[in-house]
Amino acid sequence: MPAEEAIQKFHSALRWGKPSAEIEPFLNEDPALIDAEDPKNGNHALHITAQNGHEELTKFLVGKGANINAQNKKGQTALHMSVEYDFYYQNLFLLENGADKTLKNGDGHAAILGIDGGKSGVEAFDGPMIKLKAIRDQKGMEEAYFDMILTMHNFIQVPFNYGIRFGMQNRKPHQKTVSPPWKTPLQNWWTRHNSPKWA
Repeated sequence: MPAEEAIQKFHSALRWGKPSAEIEPFLNEDPALIDAEDPKNGNHALHITAQNGHEELTKFLVGKGANINAQNKKGQTALHMSVEYDFYYQNLFLLENGADKTLKNGDGHAAILGIDGGKSGVEAFDGPMIKLKAIRDQKGMEEAYFDMILTMHNFIQVPFNYGIRFGMQNRKPHQKTVSPPWKTPLQNWWTRHNSPKWA
């Protein structure tokens, strides 16, 4: 097992997001550092890079064989931390490389729900707001935009439809039923993107 001082130096370099060229000499000198625990909190190197959003270092460590499902003293994995701090692309990388989304921490929260278990619904790791914050390119922007439209549709259209149905069930016979003159954002988007090019 590596000495505590060596672990602290290695973890400090990771915390500061040093380039992998500066991290590799630590591992060449002592390969056991890759999964060495911090004696105080039990964090491994991967916890540190995931928590700080150092995606390239996270990829580097996984490539070097770091235990992707290692748990610290509170039971958290790198995925718990990455999800908690909204690192969308890092989350995808961890999941694609074997991170167990069902592993629970000491408080009983699955990794996919973050440290406090609150990352669900619109706050989910792949929710529209998280994708919006993580935009890197045109494709990502289009995906985030479409997810936002779908979310708006669900929040606006479903309650609206329920209200119309409920109102119609309780209407008096002489009332007229009027269709709303507008379209939902999703209907507008669909019309724009699916209308014939010759029209």
